[in-house]
Amino acid sequence: MKKIIITYSFLFLFISCSSLKVISGRKFKFKSNNREMILHFENDSLCSLKNIFYCEDIEERYKEIIIKSNYERRGDTIFLENVNCKQEDCNYNTTIEIPIQNSLTCDFLNEESRKSKVLFDGRSYKSKYYEYGLVPNIDIDTLYINKKNIILVKKIKNGNFGFVFK
Repeated sequence: MKKIIITYSFLFLFISCSSLKVISGRKFKFKSNNREMILHFENDSLCSLKNIFYCEDIEERYKEIIIKSNYERRGDTIFLENVNCKQEDCNYNTTIEIPIQNSLTCDFLNEESRKSKVLFDGRSYKSKYYEYGLVPNIDIDTLYINKKNIILVKKIKNGNFGFVFK
């Protein structure tokens, strides 16, 4: 009886502490004000990143942006490469630039929101556009698995920005 209890205890501990085992076929989401990003692992080698702005008053082509990439998982690290990359030559901008939009629903896409900056972490400033409107562009990138979350961090000229997909 004691062996059974110990065995089940180890099994429970192993299962509860393990990170994501299977990602193929799964979707992970990031949500913020008037925006959602969905990271969908369509099969064992192809994934898509879909950015959706829930704003009726912006240009149609920016409401939903989809980027497809090939991926390879090694342990708790996932390596992405845009499907349009050619043999180690992948030179895309870090972000997909959204032009200034005159939006009431998504004011972070307006010109004024891009210019006004707020204190972020005690030593740097960022605009509402940086906080809510940056759309990551996938070229050759790395995702990190942390427990049941997937983390994407992108470098930009003045630091980094990132997303936690749940």
